[in-house]
Amino acid sequence: MNKVPKLRFKEFSGEWEEKKISEVTSYVDYRGKTPQKVNKGIYLVTAKNVKFGFIDYECSKEYIRQEDYEVVMSRGIPQIGDVLITTEAPCGNVAQVDNSNIALAQRIIKYRGNYNILDNTYLKYVLLSEGFQKKLLSLATGGTVSGIKGSVLHNTTIHLSQLEEQQKIANFFSLVDKKIEKQQEKVEALKDYKKGMMQKIFSQEIRFKGDNGEDYPEWESKKFKDIIKKARLGGNYTNSEKETKYPLIKMGNLGRGKIELNKIEYIPEDEDKNDEDILKDGDLLFNTRNTLDLVGKVSVWRSELKLAYYNSNLLRLTFKEEYIDNNYFMNYLFNTNTILSRLKAIATGTTSVAAIYTRDLEHIKFEFPLKQEQQKIATFLSGIDKKLEKEQEKLDSLNQWKKGLLQHMFV
Repeated sequence: MNKVPKLRFKEFSGEWEEKKISEVTSYVDYRGKTPQKVNKGIYLVTAKNVKFGFIDYECSKEYIRQEDYEVVMSRGIPQIGDVLITTEAPCGNVAQVDNSNIALAQRIIKYRGNYNILDNTYLKYVLLSEGFQKKLLSLATGGTVSGIKGSVLHNTTIHLSQLEEQQKIANFFSLVDKKIEKQQEKVEALKDYKKGMMQKIFSQEIRFKGDNGEDYPEWESKKFKDIIKKARLGGNYTNSEKETKYPLIKMGNLGRGKIELNKIEYIPEDEDKNDEDILKDGDLLFNTRNTLDLVGKVSVWRSELKLAYYNSNLLRLTFKEEYIDNNYFMNYLFNTNTILSRLKAIATGTTSVAAIYTRDLEHIKFEFPLKQEQQKIATFLSGIDKKLEKEQEKLDSLNQWKKGLLQHMFV
């Protein structure tokens, strides 16, 4: 096996050493009984808080009592810089401790590099590297929920360079992460700005004016049944992950206002198809069946694919032109908190399987302006979306760059 990375700082040479993790670290496995949870106290970092490279303090907020802390952490109190790895649900997420006033829950192992031998930040990036993650996956056991025993993890090998090279690699990746973090902040700031502007526009706190500076009339309030021209379900097709010329857009492809193509399924070549189920640019799609939280999702089709069909869990909505002639405006309107709460109120079913039928939509009220103001609103919000897409593309590109570096800068 080659013991030299493909990418390397030019001032360093020589092969890297292969060591078991247990040979170059001290470690604590926090398995055992879960302590009693309370509303306030010491923050408890669980496996779900440990993401791929950082601790997410917002995804769940659990606490333990101050008086339980020393007992729970008796095996080893975490220090800033310690490296955490999850052993199950999920397996293999890695982060570094950035706050010493925390407790660690089950399914987390804490590593600390031996002094003058292993840099902690370097260790974090080694564990995040593609090579180590593949090794971890091959060693994990279990079916639906994979996991790895601490004893197996401790005996897994990693490759080390000299401490000076470790520190240079660690510093480099820390700079990469800061760059990604700044770009993430730009994306989040734009999302917050859009959210705030939508709130002001659809509450009519902000109004647009005509081309000559004149005020538009007050908004109308109409029931769905009064403004809808046609609501048509898509076809009931067989779907498969086997690629054909006929992509099928399903409920999983609808985000809140945007089509998502991370996973595409297809209609078999030999299956009969209805041309009326072919999506056209600007079509507005409504999700009729999903979980209670997701039913009622709406997205506008922007010709993301040259050809695509839509299935029977989606409604294509066409509105009467005397009221609405801009599906992009309706896409934004459907995704306001006001309309989302009205949709949730009429959803029927359970938490896991819920539905909204056309007959249920009939009496939902919509407040909307003249078509000219609809156009101005759609143009303004679409401009924000375009900026957001560009910034998101930059963020995705940075993450891909980092992924490539993690693949090539470690053995």
